[in-house]
Amino acid sequence: MKTITQHYIEGAFVESHGREVMVSVNPANDTAIAYAMMGDEEDARRAIGAARHAFPGFARTTREERATLLRRLHEVVAARIDDLIAAMVEEYGGTVQLSTLIVKSDPESLLQAVKAQQELPLVRTWNKTTVYLEPVRVAGLTTAWNAKALFVCAKLASAIAAGCTAVEHGRSITAQIQRILIDRPGWFPNVETIAAQLSMTPRMLHRRLEAEQTTYRQVVSKVRMSLAIQYLGKTRMTNEEIAAQLGYSDAANFRHAFIRWTGKRPSDYRTYERRPIAAPAVCREITRK
Repeated sequence: MKTITQHYIEGAFVESHGREVMVSVNPANDTAIAYAMMGDEEDARRAIGAARHAFPGFARTTREERATLLRRLHEVVAARIDDLIAAMVEEYGGTVQLSTLIVKSDPESLLQAVKAQQELPLVRTWNKTTVYLEPVRVAGLTTAWNAKALFVCAKLASAIAAGCTAVEHGRSITAQIQRILIDRPGWFPNVETIAAQLSMTPRMLHRRLEAEQTTYRQVVSKVRMSLAIQYLGKTRMTNEEIAAQLGYSDAANFRHAFIRWTGKRPSDYRTYERRPIAAPAVCREITRK
């Protein structure tokens, strides 16, 4: 069984500082096929620091130099097509036909970036206004926990073509569920429906959440609390309206839940606590948007 304990930082594979382990499971038979060491805050700082350090030099490269790099990456990925197809069949449970169709798009996305880079004008002028397109420093490339190689190739290709250094990181299952629920206010489906949205079985979803030390019920509760704080502090919605939006049968049930979450009644929060109370990161993300 394969065990991955390293991250690729500053041109080399280095041992992970984080010690949390993620298990890769074959969805066809629900057996473990690999273990991967998860990065922690220290690993993230190292990766971001390396990308920042490399940015000034990489940003000065020419279009042709970056195109050469993308073509080289295309050659490397194309040479591993069979391995990537086999990995997708085993890790996704996909058919060989579907996996082949998707994986063959991986290297092509790198060449598409070369084409786009060559066709895109870096200086545009309208009347007396001139706009210069320049690299925007380090690019954060977020991919899903089960991201296909296509997503990684396409996002990295765009960053390289633009002259940006990059840090690629996976989004946790918890964060993905939170985003799904936040994007569809008032919709709190059962675990079977969410699992289908994430293209996995309920059992696999349970195992992924367990690895992140949480449950689907806890994730839903956290999202409801975050939304309730937003509605109370940013809108004129009544408690009855908020209760309905959060999937509660009436305002009384919502009020009991809010007291359990925060130690305050909704009315106390509206009239007295005008400062944002302690809330999870998902609430701060909603605020920024």
